[in-house]
Amino acid sequence: MNIQSHIVEQNLQWKGNLFPVPLLKRDLFDKLYTSLKSPLITFLNGPRRVGKSVLLKQIINHLVSRNSISPSRILFFEFSPRQKKEFIWNVYLYFKQNILQNGQPIFLFFDEVQTIPGFEITIKEIYDNLDQTKTKIFVTGSPSMSYKRKMAESLAGRFIPYRLFPLNFREYLRLQESSLQSKLDDQDIDNLTRIGNAEQLNLEFKRFLSWGRLPQMLFMPENERVYYLDSSIDQTITKDAFDYFNIQNPSALSALFAYLCQNNGQIIIKENLSKASGISLTTVTNYLDVLELMGLTYTVYNSTNSIVKLNSARKIYVSSMFGLKNSKYDPQTAFGFAAESYVLERLLERNQLITFYRNRNKEVDFLLPKSKIAYEVKYRPEFQQPKVILPDFELKILSYSGSLPVCLF
Repeated sequence: MNIQSHIVEQNLQWKGNLFPVPLLKRDLFDKLYTSLKSPLITFLNGPRRVGKSVLLKQIINHLVSRNSISPSRILFFEFSPRQKKEFIWNVYLYFKQNILQNGQPIFLFFDEVQTIPGFEITIKEIYDNLDQTKTKIFVTGSPSMSYKRKMAESLAGRFIPYRLFPLNFREYLRLQESSLQSKLDDQDIDNLTRIGNAEQLNLEFKRFLSWGRLPQMLFMPENERVYYLDSSIDQTITKDAFDYFNIQNPSALSALFAYLCQNNGQIIIKENLSKASGISLTTVTNYLDVLELMGLTYTVYNSTNSIVKLNSARKIYVSSMFGLKNSKYDPQTAFGFAAESYVLERLLERNQLITFYRNRNKEVDFLLPKSKIAYEVKYRPEFQQPKVILPDFELKILSYSGSLPVCLF
């Protein structure tokens, strides 16, 4: 198939059609749609299969059907690995020469463009050579893309990053069209009533943590969900890690991730991990970074000082998509750590520094130094109040069914 056929095939709006995507939208949709008003490049990053492409197509549908934007002003293209950076220019030039009418504001949606080596140079050239008051560019990719030094240098001051996480509980209920959604609506129901429904909500929340984090999994038969989740991990570790980071030993990377799944939310000492696995300390350090950059894990330190961090304790959580995978804990404890991963993702959406507190045998799960708020997750029906005093922080307990249930966070 030639380039023209590829482009025309992907741009359904040119034929008077809308993209066949769900009508219900992720919470991030409104922020992304508002970013249309900014001349800066909107960069949407997130791990595999969380719905980045769907969001772009929903925005295009909205532009055409609600804002009456001419389809000829919109270009969408999903890139594939091993295409050269000149291919990006060729896609744009075809649009400019064959579809676009001169002088009109345009919308360029480049999906998974990070698969092309040197993409950031071409995106910069396109951005700098167009009238930025009449051009809006959307780019999607994996989390690793936003942390590459060359992108930060080439596109410095030209983009705004947005991060898409797995579904949150409200989104899950909304996509399921569940009657429980009304029990979470602050406008329709007061806090005491919501707490009264916590038991019913928690039953659904456990299902959500088990298999409800990726949009497509919601509509799969149960026997297909495990395969889908495993294939997502496999493609990320064996394919993406090689494409982006030239990982030469994916089996070691996979084994390291499996270990982190088994020890979700625990303090990790790299030196001990290196000795136990037989993998060099340099490789362990590199692979831990790679797993985090790909959105599979999150690292939380007990210090805000960038120098002290190098030698400070660190807890590593796996993405809540995989929080119950291969856990060595009993089911209740495993759900507790999966709930911590979920809370961490909700906090990361706030774009604030997150640390944890640990002093001798006393620990608090998450601290937000800027907001002066501390969160302790106690995902059990019965628990003891933490005996920790943090003078500068307001301590909030996220529990199974207390005044602030985890499922309502």
